[in-house]
Amino acid sequence: MLSSTRCRSIGILTATLSLGCSTTVRDFSSGAGGSGGDDGASSSSGIEASSSSTSGGDGGDGGDGGGGGDGGGDTAPRAALPVPPGPDRFMWQGSQTAFLDQAGEPCEALVAIAVGDRAVCYGGPGGVLRCAGRIYTHVFGPQFTDVSGAPAVAQILISPTFNSDDGNAICVRTRGGEAQCMGNANSWGQFGGGSSDPSASFVPWGTGVLAAGIATGTWDQLCALTVGGEALCSGHDHGTSPVPIGPASRSVAVDTFGMTLLDAPDLFRMENGRAECRVGPDGFRCRESTGGAPGEVVDGTYADRVGRSCWLTAAGKVECAVTNTFEPGVPPQPLAPIFTQRPVLALAGNFYTDSICAVYDDGSISCFGSNDHGQLGVADAQLAAEKIVQPPGSIDVSCR
Repeated sequence: MLSSTRCRSIGILTATLSLGCSTTVRDFSSGAGGSGGDDGASSSSGIEASSSSTSGGDGGDGGDGGGGGDGGGDTAPRAALPVPPGPDRFMWQGSQTAFLDQAGEPCEALVAIAVGDRAVCYGGPGGVLRCAGRIYTHVFGPQFTDVSGAPAVAQILISPTFNSDDGNAICVRTRGGEAQCMGNANSWGQFGGGSSDPSASFVPWGTGVLAAGIATGTWDQLCALTVGGEALCSGHDHGTSPVPIGPASRSVAVDTFGMTLLDAPDLFRMENGRAECRVGPDGFRCRESTGGAPGEVVDGTYADRVGRSCWLTAAGKVECAVTNTFEPGVPPQPLAPIFTQRPVLALAGNFYTDSICAVYDDGSISCFGSNDHGQLGVADAQLAAEKIVQPPGSIDVSCR
């Protein structure tokens, strides 16, 4: 993220934290269906929106739930390949922001997507939150639908669900830096609103918190790194309102034991959905197995119900393996590559479902797996093979 400040800065993907000075967070707003990007304007919170210098692209093709425009204009560079996280480039769950464009130059874009066992959600052009399936009392059906009352999103987390039809939840980081939550998985006060009650609408996490990123382990806790460099957490062991954990300059993560990890040097990214596995110096470490070449793994996900781990490489390819969880040191058994139609920019899955989705470099979304709640955006009860469930342009992949 770009910053105009000249004081000491701390790179945090979607924000640049500056100690002892004001901080600017860019808003990845976009043209949709032929309209240009939003004009840059400072808000009262000091978070500044960026402006687009190009006109919007053509609208996306029709399909289940429709699709947003390509956005960004014909001459705008587009994200072509994902850039792996690293020691100085932590990547938050539920979003991908670092890419290379078609010329191989560094490119900042914003892809936000999350997969649950009963819902799949993504950020469309301009950050519009679109979901299929069900979250608590909201039944979106077997098509992706704009979520009424939802903020423009930059990051999405969906809770793992324990065989409960409406016991799930979603938390997002908005494009203005606010964390908000909605749903029923709030038994420990994870929503940070002072109670453990469910909420059928989005509620702010804490009071006046501006977050560079949010993180969870098994959903028992929700933590954030503020743009001021402070780690806050709510939920189990913390209470129903965010409490300070300590200072952090780079990252905040939560493991499956609920331990908060601040600036862990060997942790580049936690997997989406549940922090069972992680991207680090050795690749995608899942249980006792490691997949992918060191320095080449962008993201990964583990599906416990089928014992399958998959990871995204810097070449835009998705590789998978049957992960042996009982014999430490035994290499994973490779599976055939998936999502091979185009280069993949982002990958999303969840510990408690075999459903998995990928975002292609044209902004389309492809998924396969269980679809008993219509969470993949189509009517089929199961997608045995990959299917484009949202057309090109559904996610704006133009560079900023």
